[in-house]
Amino acid sequence: MKSAKSKFSGGILIIFLVFSLIATFSIAAADTTEEATLDTDTDTDTDTDTDGDGLIDSEEVDRGTDPLNEDTDGDGIKDGTEVDRGTDPTKADTDGDGLSDSEEDLNSNGVSDVGETDPLNKDTDSDGVNDGEDVFPLDPAEDTDSDGDTIGDNEDDDDDNDGLIDSEEVARGTDPLNEDTDGDGIKDG
Repeated sequence: MKSAKSKFSGGILIIFLVFSLIATFSIAAADTTEEATLDTDTDTDTDTDTDGDGLIDSEEVDRGTDPLNEDTDGDGIKDGTEVDRGTDPTKADTDGDGLSDSEEDLNSNGVSDVGETDPLNKDTDSDGVNDGEDVFPLDPAEDTDSDGDTIGDNEDDDDDNDGLIDSEEVARGTDPLNEDTDGDGIKDG
């Protein structure tokens, strides 16, 4: 004769097994449902774009992008827009200049508009300095602003903003890029 405790434990075990089976079948069903939503065959007339990024699922699989993520590289531009533009939807910074594609294509429309750098060109203004390092990436005459006054050093007469123009500093033997050349806590100018 089985004790009440033994019957109780057996009942719990059965309930546990039933719930485990239900959970396993639910997970398996969810996995198959997800796979079923991807249409990755080659008959393009019926292919779908599951993530709505402008690329059909089979093309995403071929390109190595994620058919369930509209922006595989996380740069803020949809995969389809990047493919149309020629940027790489698997690299956030296609040209390797230190700026993500969306930092260069500010409105993420796939076109280099006025005021935007080119995500396909490391040095948009061709001044020899990569866009990511260039303080003025759209001005071929400027790339540095030593004093942070938004006037490029080539145009700025006082690159360190100490009150002495650069030519005066050179004549006096002070550093035109250091507002306190002798380090005494007082600006050169």
